Amino acid sequence: MEQKCKEEEEKRVEIEQMIVAENEQHKDRVRQMEERFKQEMEQQWQEMDRATKSKLKEQEEMLNKGFKERAKNLEEEIKKLNDNKERLRSGGIHIFILAVAFKD
Repeated sequence: MEQKCKEEEEKRVEIEQMIVAENEQHKDRVRQMEERFKQEMEQQWQEMDRATKSKLKEQEEMLNKGFKERAKNLEEEIKKLNDNKERLRSGGIHIFILAVAFKD
């Protein structure tokens, strides 16, 4: 009987140790998963930050390009206005009207 109790106690202790070891393994896996999750979140934030910066740079380039094209158009319009003013001054209103009528 005493032998049987001793065997049961050893078995109980062994089971407790297994449970404790499994709990520790589980906690370790949870910690690893949490760390991996944090790393993935940080990577996603960094990717989003890079994407945002890239989009802002692209937006700035497009605005600059748009303004450059607009500035070029304005320069051409100003040149036409200056040409028209010069024609008006040198040839009178009739030449100006003809120039405007037959332009392009």
